[in-house]
Amino acid sequence: MNFQAKRKAPKPVAPLVLAGVRYEAPLDIHPLGYSGHGGVIAAFDDLTGAPLWHLRVYQTVYDPHMEGDVRDVYITQIAAIDGGQALRVTNERSRNFRVDLADRSAQPLD
Repeated sequence: MNFQAKRKAPKPVAPLVLAGVRYEAPLDIHPLGYSGHGGVIAAFDDLTGAPLWHLRVYQTVYDPHMEGDVRDVYITQIAAIDGGQALRVTNERSRNFRVDLADRSAQPLD
């Protein structure tokens, strides 16, 4: 059988560096222990590359009647807000989330 994806691969998100910490939106979240695709940010020491922490910002609810690749919702942008005390994470559906860097919690901004 020949299966073809219904969508293009998501574009990589530019990492954001704040106070020596690099924030990324990994496309493959399975090595971090998460199921599904997208919705996770990971923090790394920018100097050494050592992993610091990761967080599920949002979870995609999958419709079983849709093809898997079109159900996935990936992060498209990470930006600093609140004077660098938080991140705004935007996904493909134009939903915005605030990640508090002090307590590593995520809340919808929409």
